[in-house]
Amino acid sequence: MFLKRREDEVLRCSFCSKTQDQVDTLISNPSDSRVFICNECVAVCDSVLEEHQKARAATPVEARLRASVLAEHERAKAASTTVVGRLKGLAARQ
Repeated sequence: MFLKRREDEVLRCSFCSKTQDQVDTLISNPSDSRVFICNECVAVCDSVLEEHQKARAATPVEARLRASVLAEHERAKAASTTVVGRLKGLAARQ
């Protein structure tokens, strides 16, 4: 909801305390007309949310580590199979 200034009332952003005359737009909470946010604070919130989404979208370290550990486990399992086979071959020759 966009509000215009009443003659006797100065509306302020509830976040930065700038008056409605200091910002382009002042938006009120639909359920509580005493709470406002200005377009500048909305822009700051938007950039914070964008950074948060970028951080969540990045490949999580845990997932990369899990994939690395699983790949290393498979390599170790293959190597142990090879070693066991060679040891059995040596034991059979003796």
